[in-house]
Amino acid sequence: MDKRKGKSSFDKLLKELGFKTIGEILKFQKILNQCIEDNIDYSNINNSNSNDNNINHGEKLFWRVWRSVVLKDQILEYYRLLSLNYNVKFHYKEELLNYSNRDYITILQYEGIEPLPKGYIPNSVSKLIFKNAVQDIIPGAIPMSVKILRFGPAFNQSVGPVGVIPDSVTTLIFGLNFNQPIAPSGVIPSSVKTLSFGDLFNQPLASGLIPSSVTDLNLGLGYNNTIGPHSIPTSVTRLTKFCHTFNQIIQPGCIPLSCTSIKFGRFFNQALSPGCIPSSCTSLIFGHNFDRDIAPKSIPLSVSSLTFGLNFNHPIKGLLPPSICELIFGLYFNQPLTPGDIPSSVKTLTFGDQFNQPIVPGVIPKSCHTLKLGKLFNQYISYNTIPSTTKIIK
Repeated sequence: MDKRKGKSSFDKLLKELGFKTIGEILKFQKILNQCIEDNIDYSNINNSNSNDNNINHGEKLFWRVWRSVVLKDQILEYYRLLSLNYNVKFHYKEELLNYSNRDYITILQYEGIEPLPKGYIPNSVSKLIFKNAVQDIIPGAIPMSVKILRFGPAFNQSVGPVGVIPDSVTTLIFGLNFNQPIAPSGVIPSSVKTLSFGDLFNQPLASGLIPSSVTDLNLGLGYNNTIGPHSIPTSVTRLTKFCHTFNQIIQPGCIPLSCTSIKFGRFFNQALSPGCIPSSCTSLIFGHNFDRDIAPKSIPLSVSSLTFGLNFNHPIKGLLPPSICELIFGLYFNQPLTPGDIPSSVKTLTFGDQFNQPIVPGVIPKSCHTLKLGKLFNQYISYNTIPSTTKIIK
């Protein structure tokens, strides 16, 4: 039997069964494996890898099971039960306990408020959603099979003590109203890779509360609380919705070295000192309200793209590192410039509409190939003021 033909037949079978997700396929394969283990004598299977028998061992076992009418019917019945019970909602704990096909549930949505005792959630569940403000979560109630744990918008209960959230959870999502301390260390298990808080979360973060396993962190749009040094672990590579309303002093070590792109929100307007922005940052964007003097060396040498917000209007002499390739000023920037203020590394330079300062020779570096001037710019530009290779956009 040709290997490609066997795979084609298997793919055709999967298509005919109407799988909707990878999870369903994996469950189907798990059923097949179980049937094979229960019904096939491995000693009778030829494990030869010769060229004339190129179909792999797993496919041989599958087709031997599938051609058995009894086993085929058993597999299809399992699949039917999996499909019918893949995603089930329950309003009451008794409804869940008495559900006849509870062991086939993959996604369980609990809309009740009564606590679920240990053993009520079956071990088949990999995604668990608490839709409402469940009164409490009993330690051990969430089985180790759960990998995705999501709380609905009304949930605002403590998730402690340590162990309430099992070590199997890799994705943990809190809803809109959650605003509880996540202490002590270990409440969020070290298995979690994706951690998302709702927009009303505003609890202080201290070192160790967010485990070093987290790579994707969402603090929510409303977060505006103290972030201590090393509170955000160096494992975090994606920091989303951070700083939308945030307006706190940033201490060195608050933002981890793993962050390469930082975008401050509209309300941030705090002074920066050396070390506040990590040396890994390549893209730095300030929000509309930022209008502070910047201490020398506060912007690290790693930054290649720098954007100032709407209100920034301070002198920049000696402040910008020679690594910047793209420099964008906001609407109200209108400071006089002298040669050397704009780093010689800048290739793209954009001024806001309010900028209307004289440009003398040497202000625009020879590296600049695109210069965008604002609507109100009305200064005379003399010969050799702008490099011949620079394209001016107005």
